[in-house]
Amino acid sequence: MALVQRKTADSADAQQSFYRTSSLVPKERRARRSRIFLINAVVLALLVAAFPTYKYQIEKNFYAFADDPSVEIQYDQNKNPSVIVNTDCEDPDDPAEVWATLEGDTFLNIKLTEVFGKRRWKSWTGPIDYLPMKGKYTLKTFTKKGCGTDGTVEVESIEFVGATETTSTRSGGGETFAEGTWVRSSIIQNDVDVDESESFPYIWSDSSKALSHSIKEEEWITYDVDGSARKILKNGVVTDENGFYEFNQLGNYELVCWIGSQSAEQLRIKFLSLRPQLFPNQRPFKFHLYPSTSLTSPDAKWDEGKKKAFRKCKNIIVSMDELDSPLSQVEYRDQFTKFIQHLLTAINDETFHIWIMTNMQSHSMVEATTENGSKKNCYRDYRDRSSSFVPMTSENPCNEILKMLFELRTFPERVHLVDNTDLSLPYRYEVKDAQNHLDQISALVALRTFVFIGKQVKAWRDVGQRGHVNGLTRSAGVEEPNFELLPYDWSSNPKPLEK
Repeated sequence: MALVQRKTADSADAQQSFYRTSSLVPKERRARRSRIFLINAVVLALLVAAFPTYKYQIEKNFYAFADDPSVEIQYDQNKNPSVIVNTDCEDPDDPAEVWATLEGDTFLNIKLTEVFGKRRWKSWTGPIDYLPMKGKYTLKTFTKKGCGTDGTVEVESIEFVGATETTSTRSGGGETFAEGTWVRSSIIQNDVDVDESESFPYIWSDSSKALSHSIKEEEWITYDVDGSARKILKNGVVTDENGFYEFNQLGNYELVCWIGSQSAEQLRIKFLSLRPQLFPNQRPFKFHLYPSTSLTSPDAKWDEGKKKAFRKCKNIIVSMDELDSPLSQVEYRDQFTKFIQHLLTAINDETFHIWIMTNMQSHSMVEATTENGSKKNCYRDYRDRSSSFVPMTSENPCNEILKMLFELRTFPERVHLVDNTDLSLPYRYEVKDAQNHLDQISALVALRTFVFIGKQVKAWRDVGQRGHVNGLTRSAGVEEPNFELLPYDWSSNPKPLEK
């Protein structure tokens, strides 16, 4: 039985009214019911005309809830499809874990957003607005039974035919990166044997290039995983027009620094694994790691020398997927904002940029409750009314906070959000070889790092800026000497944000 359904003539309660008007005689009851339906129909028609994409959300207020979850595809007046998923949580305070994918010759995640919620029942919708290849797809929706109260995942499938290709609406890469997508490895014309993942048989690639010619060996790049070589394609990240910009000109005193948790460490490891093949002349000593698992005390694990060396960083890459203790969405927003304020104060130069990586963990790794009942990171605190400022979605809730902060232009222009969710959203930690998939995602993010750092080097060189042993050469040949390296005090008050 569907979660929402119209009452039909042969249903058990077909003779019962939608409205309780038992005090009226039948004729009056029918007249009143007709007036109500007429008013509702007019209102519904106006709302549908104004908001065609949300036709279903408006209509569902005319339905009656049943017991089981349902999934369907709805079309607006322009024939644009959207996925509708309805969930029934046993515990109204335990948020639903739900996600949806399109699986065919390409693999796409569909971001679902909660559009209606009342006690235990919730409705989610997400547009199918990007289809890089025509063909047959299977729409799969995944819902944790009881919304996370046990480990069971319920899967529903609908066959879906993509008749036309559509342009990507993703904002992560912009013009910096190539337009990649997950392409089924078996349809790629390839001269090289590639190990196919058992649970995720897809490779990130420019779909037009993957199918238009046979992929040569030089188009692949390998990365190391515990002594085993794995391969990724460059064409899904690196454009023909810009390549790696001017990464080859990165100077010995223009240090690139990763700050963060295990995720930052893995990104740096993959980066260093790719370096010898791409830029063997770039020496590894200029790529530093600053381990941190706290937004309030980032330097807790650094010795005195590391605290001083951190002040020499010229490009800072932040990836902090694993924190010491879980934070609510409100806490994460506030602590992350102040953390960036501190970074801007510690690295006090408008030409030195900060790059924020989106969280690569799957939604269910951070939103569900743990076995002992404690919350995972970026959980929604239902006692705090201000937590409603972020919509409930099938995406990692920490990423929703990050995107909101950047949409509101909270930070100055030298702070960037590198949105890698096009890569990471399909990742599920529950599958058999999930670690192999996560390694592949990390390697692709590392490949992107070469591109955006190279783009920043080009920006420096375009204005004549270059770092050297004695300091910094600015535009017009202005020389700035090195400053005294002192550990930064993270307990101090940072400078106010200037947008």
